[in-house]
Amino acid sequence: MTISKASQPPGAAPPPQDGRRRPVMRRIVHVVLFIALAVGIFTLLPRLGGLTRDAAELRHARPAFVVAAVIAQAISLA
Repeated sequence: MTISKASQPPGAAPPPQDGRRRPVMRRIVHVVLFIALAVGIFTLLPRLGGLTRDAAELRHARPAFVVAAVIAQAISLA
């Protein structure tokens, strides 16, 4: 049973549409926000914190010390 606009009382909300525009737009917005967040985390944030220089210095670190540091950090977090 469909209700025409003429039989609706004034001020009533329009009937919901069966189109898929809103879920598609919501998905597009979520994808764009995810991409912006990923770009911000992997490009902008390291530059602000000086992590680029620190990461470059890690190339000269001894691998055994790096492994020991990661293990020690994991133990301290557990």
